[in-house]
Amino acid sequence: MHGQPAAVAACIRMLLGGVLVEFDSPGGSFGLVAAPIHHKIRNEIHPEFTIHVLPYQPGTIAFNDPVFRLNNWEISSSEGTTFIYNRNVNQVDIERSIILEIDPQQGIGKLYIGDRENSRPAENQIEIPPLGLDEILAVHLLSMGRGLMFHASGISTQGNRGLLFAGYSGAGKSTIANLWVECSQGAFLGDERIAVRRRGDFYTMQGTAWHGKGRTTVPGEVPLTSLFIIQHSTANWSRRLSIQEASSHLLPHAFLPNWNEKGMAFSLRFLEDLCTSVPCYELGFTPNQDAVDYVKWLISS
Repeated sequence: MHGQPAAVAACIRMLLGGVLVEFDSPGGSFGLVAAPIHHKIRNEIHPEFTIHVLPYQPGTIAFNDPVFRLNNWEISSSEGTTFIYNRNVNQVDIERSIILEIDPQQGIGKLYIGDRENSRPAENQIEIPPLGLDEILAVHLLSMGRGLMFHASGISTQGNRGLLFAGYSGAGKSTIANLWVECSQGAFLGDERIAVRRRGDFYTMQGTAWHGKGRTTVPGEVPLTSLFIIQHSTANWSRRLSIQEASSHLLPHAFLPNWNEKGMAFSLRFLEDLCTSVPCYELGFTPNQDAVDYVKWLISS
């Protein structure tokens, strides 16, 4: 709660883009604190990916030239292992390097905290995941055969149907999600980032920590039954999209691992399979309960 000190732990489990990740500190090198935005998992579910938080020593890693740059982040690759690197100055003016080494074969990562050049000791208490690393890491972990994250809102209907509404900023993702909640016709999962995963013969969607318009997200999971590409309109209307149309319309709203060839190949296959299995509509909607009634009719007809 606001005003209370954050709990320090040797091990933290949390959902990152629908992937259950465990951060630990071997040998107790660091006390770990969960970043406030992320939902901490308070159970003993076996994590899908484990990241060891370690003090960095110069020379530990041989860096290749970056294949991708984003703001202060650099991503490089060597023999199948991905390295994500950031150097910044934190809130107490300590220069700090963050290097994440991801081994896809072992399902283990190593998060080095320290100074890449000067062997300067890092602070003892670390916020997990470090600011800015969370979204890059979530996209990367999903692309390792797990799923895909979309710029979208999500609703779980009373009939336990998952509806995903994708669109550009201003298209009405938060508006249409709020309509379902206000009409007591559905539960809110999120209005900014939604993770989609395959569970056997069907797909599910999950809320993530990232939200829009100040709403709190819910880390729930529900079967995904319909996809919508939305826009504001003066009347409610829809058009069923072909697999090719659905893929091309959803692609701009997917978070893709541009730095990883195998991850990109998986993500594009996943998108096509998703659009093959789940019906996708172009939807124009009015900002009132009529839109909810129209979508309920559409998905039940």
